[in-house]
Amino acid sequence: HASGGDMSTYEELQQVANDAGQPELVYKLMELSTASAVWNTRKGVAIALRESGGTEAAAALDEEMEKLVPVLYRYTFDPNPRISAAMKAVWTELVPVPKKALTTHLTAVLAHLKAGLTDRLWRAREASCLALADLLPGREWDELKDSLEALTTALMRALDDIKETVRVAALTCWRALCSVCTRLCSAGGGGGATTSKGAGGGGAASARAAEALDLLLPLLLERGVGHAAEDVSKLCAKQLLKLCEAAAPPLLAPHTGRLVPRLLENLSVLEDQSLNYLQMHAAS
Repeated sequence: HASGGDMSTYEELQQVANDAGQPELVYKLMELSTASAVWNTRKGVAIALRESGGTEAAAALDEEMEKLVPVLYRYTFDPNPRISAAMKAVWTELVPVPKKALTTHLTAVLAHLKAGLTDRLWRAREASCLALADLLPGREWDELKDSLEALTTALMRALDDIKETVRVAALTCWRALCSVCTRLCSAGGGGGATTSKGAGGGGAASARAAEALDLLLPLLLERGVGHAAEDVSKLCAKQLLKLCEAAAPPLLAPHTGRLVPRLLENLSVLEDQSLNYLQMHAAS
């Protein structure tokens, strides 16, 4: 330990290997730094990786990237700046093209971060929220549809976390998720390469938007608006309204019977506060 209660880079790499389900990977990770004796410095691992012995060790890890990418990615957002800096150095060396790697291993990354949202360690929950906030923008329906319900449900729980920093990180993630969902529920807002070219593209976009609404509206109505935590309930009610504003009217028609009562029940949340003030002081 270099200072205070900070964990050393070695201990964190050992945890990475354990989280990946391959404890023996710690030896391969250690090979990447055999030329360096400065484990506890922020750039120690990066220096080691640039030494001559790093190439072979990195190549030996290629087959394990499906398990390593999700764990390492989350650690780059660790709330401890010493650990996140060290892990970013490892990430940079092992993942030269992050965007491509994250897309290739997206299913595994989303599953790992979803599990992290409800981890018993607050550091894992906070890092997972921040990682998702970075990962979600720009994603399409086909990439997210299998994970979206579980992610949204777990994030609602994180929004009501016992630790304040986790709640703040969860709110950042919630905004990113809401932005993506609003775009996906708009008929012209994205599902693939043919969203705006020809009738076929428009039809495909509408189909994707309808599919997204079929998943998200019941989720927000059943688990979100009625959430036990008032702050979470308000956030869900506001997101419900945004989806209604973004979606084409014909796509909302099948949901009208459930939407209208819920929206009426939540008028006090959805209305502008200035209107409430005027109502209270109407007599004067």
